[in-house]
Amino acid sequence: TGAGTTTLIDVPFGTAVGDRRLILCIYWIADSPTTLTSVTVDGNLATIIIQNADSITGSSIACAVTMVSLPEGTVGSADLTFTDAPAIDFIYGRSYSVTGLDSPSAFDTDSNDDQPLVMSLDIPSGGIAIAAAYALTDGGFTVTGLTEDADDMELLAASSSDMIGETGRTITISFTEFGDEHSAGVGASFR
Repeated sequence: TGAGTTTLIDVPFGTAVGDRRLILCIYWIADSPTTLTSVTVDGNLATIIIQNADSITGSSIACAVTMVSLPEGTVGSADLTFTDAPAIDFIYGRSYSVTGLDSPSAFDTDSNDDQPLVMSLDIPSGGIAIAAAYALTDGGFTVTGLTEDADDMELLAASSSDMIGETGRTITISFTEFGDEHSAGVGASFR
């Protein structure tokens, strides 16, 4: 991939439903610290709910949670735009199809770039929570507070739905690092 804008292809949307929202977790490494400035999924502008980066000498690793209303289609593409026109060395997306949300806005968000990644989220009754993490690890992740959905060695997605209302739910994402200790994690809850 190159500078400025890049595209994720074959993003699964799930079953088409009138009130469906797509939550897209995005992970990237860039040649320089950069910010995700826009996400467009099949022509629909998404909201960037939260993003976090951990800068490494000369580059950064980062992740974000975004959301878009997407009532039609089952698979498509996502155009991602970044600041400072960096060279993106690696980019990956993980999607969640959700329905029945009262609001497209997050109920709560948190981020962390320590080891372990510890985040605290207020959870609305009947709500959902999603976390994404990117870490330089060679042993995968261990998650408490949510259910691990995908562990691709350096990338993690975790979620839980139909949750009991809770203030300050602790989400801990532990991993075994190698080399430089760099990680980025984000979490969001919705109702």
